[in-house]
Amino acid sequence: MLNRILAIVLTLICLGTARAKVLTATPAGDSLRAYWLEDKDPGTADRSNPLLLITHVSLHQLSELDSLRDESKGQSGNEEVKANYILDAPAIYLETDEGDSIWNHDDVPVKEFTGRLAPNSTEETIVSDDREYQVRPADLEDVARLLENPEGNIHLHRKFSAAGGASRTLHALSLLVRRQMMIRGEEVGPAADRIRIANWNVLYGFNHSKAVDEASQWLAEQKLDVAALQELNGITESKLQEYAKTWGHDFAVTHKVGGFPVGLTSKESIEVIEKKSAGFHHGFLHCKTYGIHFFVVHFWPGKSNEVDEILSRASPYLAQNEKVIILGDFNGCSRKDEAFLIEHAKLRERDYTFVDRVEDQGYVDLVHKHDPKAKISCPSPITIPRWAKDTEELRRKEYRIDFIFADPELAKSSRYGTILRDREIDVISDHYPVLIELEMGQSEREMDEED
Repeated sequence: MLNRILAIVLTLICLGTARAKVLTATPAGDSLRAYWLEDKDPGTADRSNPLLLITHVSLHQLSELDSLRDESKGQSGNEEVKANYILDAPAIYLETDEGDSIWNHDDVPVKEFTGRLAPNSTEETIVSDDREYQVRPADLEDVARLLENPEGNIHLHRKFSAAGGASRTLHALSLLVRRQMMIRGEEVGPAADRIRIANWNVLYGFNHSKAVDEASQWLAEQKLDVAALQELNGITESKLQEYAKTWGHDFAVTHKVGGFPVGLTSKESIEVIEKKSAGFHHGFLHCKTYGIHFFVVHFWPGKSNEVDEILSRASPYLAQNEKVIILGDFNGCSRKDEAFLIEHAKLRERDYTFVDRVEDQGYVDLVHKHDPKAKISCPSPITIPRWAKDTEELRRKEYRIDFIFADPELAKSSRYGTILRDREIDVISDHYPVLIELEMGQSEREMDEED
């Protein structure tokens, strides 16, 4: 695998003699350095949005950038080639949002850096466009992951894609960074796989089948790997398989016909382990995909035996160090939300039984882990006027009852969790989807597949 990555990188940087000459012309050879640049005077901004600086030269050589550019152009013999290949520049930068994602407002995420080092007695700062930045080293592994996941872990309503039209440039740059790690002797594995998982109660089969197209389009846009769904009323397993293909999932199952089915769709094959309705108000589905056991649930208020049944079934898998996720509509609250519930959800009863019992077994609430301010998963405005007479009443009914819980070990690999309160959802369902991301290395995935 490492040799393959190296081969790809060498191919990329040798595309054209001019490109290769420019890279080797810099004083630092093919050495890459990376730094975070924090604005020393951010003004009224309440967020830290550092620039990511990547250079072929040391900080002290930044003052010589003009001569380096002239030298590069002279050796390439073709200024047009040089101008069109940003990775040849001695120093480049990317704007970020909290260092988590690439903030791309003009479809040009990678830009040539023209700043200068401004040393003083206690620290090193860089001046660029009359702004002064504090400099701190960036870990190359963090840099590689940012380039490989430019949308980041913090959900943003973006006008422009983080990658824009430069996805190939970001990919090539990430390979160069990983090659530099190899040269330094740092541990380099293949880029970890990100698995995007959503849970969504879709309101009587996508609003009584009136919003199937809108829901399918929204799901396709999320680029999910796995989707767990509740209230698939009127949707057979074969019909769900048909729908799932429109959002890129070739595999789909439901747990029953009639009533309020739950279901699971996936890009990878699904092993059905158990479908259960008897003894439950709605029932549950236990499947395995991506090497993870998924228990898709739709609990009924007051029937605490339902969560006990799920936990007892999951326990043997935990004992065998297998991965377990319990997700669905819990129809119950979390104590972590109690302050919010007391202040806002004045028209709701607070039942913590389901979540308490799951958390007592060590399972981790992945939304609270990553986005503790996310307190509302329902209801949406679609409930007006049938279940809420107006917006004021709606606000007093808002709470979080939809969850994704992971076993303690699996939770360590989570990188993102939130509730997606997109406007599109307001005309599809009364519940907002819950989204999480897990990071699993390729060797780990291969081992799960062998098992």
